[in-house]
Amino acid sequence: MVSRRKTPLASAVFADMTGLPRLLIHVSGREVLYDNAISVYGNAKKAGVDDELLGEPELFHDWHAFTPMLDAGQEVVDRIGLYSRETME
Repeated sequence: MVSRRKTPLASAVFADMTGLPRLLIHVSGREVLYDNAISVYGNAKKAGVDDELLGEPELFHDWHAFTPMLDAGQEVVDRIGLYSRETME
């Protein structure tokens, strides 16, 4: 039996990534769960998932929402659009 703390329902770090579609993972260096995002990325890679990690070490959580004030916000929204178009092809 899987410990409750290690259930994939509680954390994607413990999930079986086999068969997942492409993933685009965004994480700020100031996120509390930064290490978890890096682990999820690595686990997906090991499972053969085509994934991409965008880490922004100096930014804060949800920097995407600040596109009117933050160039990095607009850049990441543009990247999401490109990723979506590529994935749909």
